[in-house]
Amino acid sequence: MDFLNAAPKWPLAETLNKRAEHALYVRREPAELILSHFAKRKPASPEGMLALARAQRESGNESEARSLVRKAWLTPAVDAALEKAVIAEFGTFLGSDDHRRRTWRLIYDQQSNAAIRNAKRAGGDVLNAAKAAQLLLRGHAAGEKQYRGLSSAMREQPAMKYALVRYYRKLERFSKARAIVATIPSDPAIVGDAEAWWVERRIIARRSVGISHKDTVKTAYAIARAHGFDSGPNAVEGEFLAGWIALRSLQDPERAMPHFKKLADVAPTRTEKARAKYWIGRTYAALGDKTSAASAYRDAAQHSTVYYGQLAREQIGLGSEPEKIPSGAASADARARVDGDEVIRAFKMVQAAKDKSSLGMFLWPISTRFDGADEMNAAAAIVHKAGGTTMSLRLAKASAARNIDIDDWGYPVKAMPAWKQIGKPVEKALVYGLSRQESEFDPKAGSKVGAQGLMQLMPGTAKLVARQYRLSYAPSKLTGDPAYNVKLGAAHLADLVEDYNGSYVLTLVAYNAGPRRSREWVAEYGDPRNGQVDPIDWVESIPFQETRQYVQKVLQNTHIYRSRLAPNTVRPMTADLRRGAPSAVAVAASGETVSESCGGPSVAALISNCE
Repeated sequence: MDFLNAAPKWPLAETLNKRAEHALYVRREPAELILSHFAKRKPASPEGMLALARAQRESGNESEARSLVRKAWLTPAVDAALEKAVIAEFGTFLGSDDHRRRTWRLIYDQQSNAAIRNAKRAGGDVLNAAKAAQLLLRGHAAGEKQYRGLSSAMREQPAMKYALVRYYRKLERFSKARAIVATIPSDPAIVGDAEAWWVERRIIARRSVGISHKDTVKTAYAIARAHGFDSGPNAVEGEFLAGWIALRSLQDPERAMPHFKKLADVAPTRTEKARAKYWIGRTYAALGDKTSAASAYRDAAQHSTVYYGQLAREQIGLGSEPEKIPSGAASADARARVDGDEVIRAFKMVQAAKDKSSLGMFLWPISTRFDGADEMNAAAAIVHKAGGTTMSLRLAKASAARNIDIDDWGYPVKAMPAWKQIGKPVEKALVYGLSRQESEFDPKAGSKVGAQGLMQLMPGTAKLVARQYRLSYAPSKLTGDPAYNVKLGAAHLADLVEDYNGSYVLTLVAYNAGPRRSREWVAEYGDPRNGQVDPIDWVESIPFQETRQYVQKVLQNTHIYRSRLAPNTVRPMTADLRRGAPSAVAVAASGETVSESCGGPSVAALISNCE
């Protein structure tokens, strides 16, 4: 206990603390010990809350104990066994209102079995509501009918509306989902779970703008504006989305400006700071204030290794200038200070024990130990020596989250094996940029869906590429032979680039979300290659958050790797965004007739046109 209080940022401190709280609860430790443990910290788990509640009750503070039990009861992490234990020990502290609130909370958490189990304690119509919610959350058509059969009071519960909206959204019945979401207030105290609602708000708002949705942009703005957060990542995304819709879809820069300025105030990282300042610049430009626009672009351009910082550099005439990445070498003084740090010493002890699998848990704690680039570079050198390129890259990312830039470690130039290019040529910087995003240059990386190696190839795709280029296919080499993985991955990437007539944007969408999505989104948002659509808006219109960020990150990475690998090839970011010309596939997506045969020589074409 003393260790946790003395070293709150130690590796796995949060996990250790939760284990300690569990022990305090199940071992029924003395009240004095429990009160001492929580004297300087709040409980971080339901077991911790319950242990403290027990100690408070034993000490005569029944009101505080009741408050802690009711708070723990609303935690979705309370499983069936713990539910029974809570009822047995603290049941008199809980009433039907607590059971109703827990039922709604479990519906938001999509734990429908637990919601039904708890609804039985609540009584009344709550059980019928929980059963309807389960059907809706599982996508069963009967859920909509059962929802309609509920009492008015149950239908009006925000959690039940959430289940219905999520059901409609999953089925892409956006008009129905939009009509409900537009009526949901922004106050977190009213909606029950503002984070769950924000997932629905942001998706539905984005699916309500574009060339196919000109009649719903006002509703999209209202939905985005009602995000309900004052700070944190949801406030960041909510303010951006509201400002972007106001500026680009409503053509209302005066309405947009407060959102972008609030974004600048709450932006925690260089990525978000650059995005805020760039769009403030665009808004000033729309208002005709060129001087203020230039000032905002200069502010954004200070963050020159992130996507919007690179776009801002272009606005101030530096778009074709190579990025200058400071050296990752640390001073002797910094190395000495870092060597003396207790977390670094522990890291080295784990390294000496040859326990490489445990080194990763030190990365975030190390990133919080130092406050300057010099010391962080020294730490990165130690991490790289012990764990290699991937580990030092991850430290650089963690450091960047604290606005400490060690980009020499974050964009390593010796991270890829030499490979023999087969098939069509593909830009080396693009291969590097994509691999950094896909695997962080870990040759043994694997995803939950089965993608493997440096370029995260699916085995089926790799097999088709190997057959296309008359290479032997060896599944084990996808993670066992980095050069083999890159040879096949680069060939597949080159095929995609060709199939999209040179478009990096559509290529990256296809690589991440599948070729079908490229076609769908060209039909929904226009073609970023035809000069009639702002490609920056097109990327921001991508409705999948993961894919939208993926495209931006890979283009950002590619821009930096051009500077590092071939500085004379650096071009403005918008040149990459506009690359290519509309293709037959895009024409087909628009509904026009096109003759295209399946099973041709290109694997990318085979996947794109025949899925």
